[in-house]
Amino acid sequence: MRVFIFILLFLCTSTLTSVGDTYIYKSYLLKEYIHLLSIDKGTNEWMVTSFLLFGLLFAVVADVKEKIKKNRKQS
Repeated sequence: MRVFIFILLFLCTSTLTSVGDTYIYKSYLLKEYIHLLSIDKGTNEWMVTSFLLFGLLFAVVADVKEKIKKNRKQS
């Protein structure tokens, strides 16, 4: 469940940001969404991406631990 919420929040925030960029820069939604998700060389966007992936990994591990704990109680 944590993974689903994590992905849903990421998609919602990135889409909302892209919609705002579309109106500001008078561009297309897909173009702005791809630009938002692309990592440019020489920037510190790798830090944001690494923390995003770390958060996703943490959510997956927490869900797996919870599922294992739940299965042990049922046995």
